[in-house]
Amino acid sequence: MSKISIIIPVLNEAQNLKRRLPELLQLEEAALEILLADGGSTDNGRLVAAQFPHTRWIDCPRKGRSYQMNHAAKLAKGDVLLFLHADTSLPRKALCHIKSSLDNPTVFAGSFCMRFDREDWFYRLCAGLSRLNFSFSTYGDQGLFLRKPDFDRLGGFKTLPFLEDVEIQSRLRKQGKFIKLPMAVVTSVRRFERNGRFRQAGLNLLLLTAYYLGFSAHTLKKWYPDKKRG
Repeated sequence: MSKISIIIPVLNEAQNLKRRLPELLQLEEAALEILLADGGSTDNGRLVAAQFPHTRWIDCPRKGRSYQMNHAAKLAKGDVLLFLHADTSLPRKALCHIKSSLDNPTVFAGSFCMRFDREDWFYRLCAGLSRLNFSFSTYGDQGLFLRKPDFDRLGGFKTLPFLEDVEIQSRLRKQGKFIKLPMAVVTSVRRFERNGRFRQAGLNLLLLTAYYLGFSAHTLKKWYPDKKRG
């Protein structure tokens, strides 16, 4: 049975980890390990993590989601890597679906569809768009998965201040089939609610368009603050 390493970049995510880790450890479909790649947390996330088996707290020398995920991936023992955000829940049988998908040699990588932890027409519309299997409708909070040797061969994530999930997809999709699993992860609306849902959606679209037009992630980062908490 393949071993799946779930890599979660964290920065002051103790409250989310209290909810997320018990959920993940109930996923019994495949052997797993959970790597929490910390970018310098000042809360009690390390103490929370210490309460759970199969969970490793990794102190990363630098802050930055792409750097943290790459650092943890080097230490991962699994055959398959699943990159997950701390505010995102996996569906039932998620690991089984990942394993089954990657048993097909034509599948190179994939992710899940998405829904939000709040239900209204706006979030249902966004969730519907996530079912489209294109890079502009597939983001890091949808749970990116692939085989570890393939990740290593491609050199991992580019060290970008953000949009690392969009950038790596352009390379993954050139290597082979990228699938979108029909079951949905559940992610937080916290950024949308804090910044205003329409303002945040418009900003996301503007930044993504600018990136595809050739603007660098470093240039665009000043319009996208790090803090996600509401």
